[in-house]
Amino acid sequence: MKFKVVKQWRPNNDKLCILYLSEAKTVTSSSDDYQFCRIDDVIYKPIPMSHVGGKCIAVREAGDFVGKTVEFVK
Repeated sequence: MKFKVVKQWRPNNDKLCILYLSEAKTVTSSSDDYQFCRIDDVIYKPIPMSHVGGKCIAVREAGDFVGKTVEFVK
C-alpha cells in the first residue's frame, strides 16, 4: 500500500525528519511490512512513531519529502 507525505517536521533542525502520512499505517507485529520504506526509489529504515496512531514515521535523512509517495516494503 502506498501513502503520500502531506507534511514534514524537523525537530531541532537535525537530520531526523518526521513525515506525516495521508492515512494511518497499521502495524500489527515486528515482522509486519514496516521494516523498510521506499521514497523515490530510495530505501529507508523508518523510525516508527507509535504514539501518533500510525500517521507519522521518521527517517534520518535530509530533504523535502512533502508530496512524495511512501511505500512500505519487507
